[in-house]
Amino acid sequence: MTTNKPVPIRDVLSGSQLGGMTEKIKNNQELALKLREVLPASVRAHLLSADVHDDQLTVTADHAAWAAKLRYYTSELLNSMAVDHNLTVNRVAVRVRPPLDQDAMHRTT
Repeated sequence: MTTNKPVPIRDVLSGSQLGGMTEKIKNNQELALKLREVLPASVRAHLLSADVHDDQLTVTADHAAWAAKLRYYTSELLNSMAVDHNLTVNRVAVRVRPPLDQDAMHRTT
């Protein structure tokens, strides 16, 4: 007879595919934290995430205006990737992820 014992979430998340995804998310969060350190204080909070794929660093801002400001710091971000992270990145892409519309989440259809 089998029992349906609950499985701790850490065991589920450390599984092969989920474990790899959670590790990548953790690494991307750490990268974003480190990259914020090279930005001026006024811009830091607007860098939401960072990811490296091939030779491209992709950073995400919370608004188009802040994305435009982040583009001014491309050389600082590239330098940080090379010096602080020992990664070869040749270009930076800046994306916008608008904040969630809190009202839309509570609307009923």
